[in-house]
Amino acid sequence: MQFYTVPEVAKILRVKKGYVYELVAQGRLKALRLSKNRIRIPEEALREFVEKAMRDSA
Repeated sequence: MQFYTVPEVAKILRVKKGYVYELVAQGRLKALRLSKNRIRIPEEALREFVEKAMRDSA
């Protein structure tokens, strides 16, 4: 299983890091909080988020 950091997810989605933090805070993007400042996003959670976004925009 692969995990991404917030900056990596922001780069993949071509958005700002702050937006990724908002998605995590809102529960729209599942993430593991390892500590106050360390968040990891599982590859599967990112895939699910993208698939849902594509379905919702269709």
